[in-house]
Amino acid sequence: MKRTARVTRSLSALAVAGLALTAVTGCSTEDVRKAAGKEEGTEGRKSVEEKASDAKKKVEDKAVDTVDKAVGGSFEVTYEVTGSVDSVDFNEGKGSAAKPDFTTEEKPKTPWKKTVTLKGIESPTVSAMVTEGEGGCKITYKGKVLDEKTAKASDTGLALCNAVSPLGQ
Repeated sequence: MKRTARVTRSLSALAVAGLALTAVTGCSTEDVRKAAGKEEGTEGRKSVEEKASDAKKKVEDKAVDTVDKAVGGSFEVTYEVTGSVDSVDFNEGKGSAAKPDFTTEEKPKTPWKKTVTLKGIESPTVSAMVTEGEGGCKITYKGKVLDEKTAKASDTGLALCNAVSPLGQ
């Protein structure tokens, strides 16, 4: 079950980062091709892995710069988890929108509640692995519920809540 949560968490983080990068930077295919070294006269000089790594770094740098200029604030959200859960994973604001750094709390006492401060377009995200019966997660911002999910241990057992930054709306 823990592996499923980590994989889901990673996929969720990648999806959110990809959407944020595309929406904020407006990078075109041509931008990525140029960053990858596909400009005239540069073919064959770098391996595919090097080109992909360079392109990723340039696009991420452009996205971070664009986001920093466009959104300069921070916001607080409250995560809540209920039910019998094995672990809680959440974005505590230690990373960035492009590379969120999730925190894991093992065997938390429920109901579990934590308020965190996130920056810019960081995505509020919390997930819980339900071990018995039914459990769930919720994200609130200024009293408004941004996302709320339930899960049964007999199904996947994963309750995953994710929302768009309220500053990006």
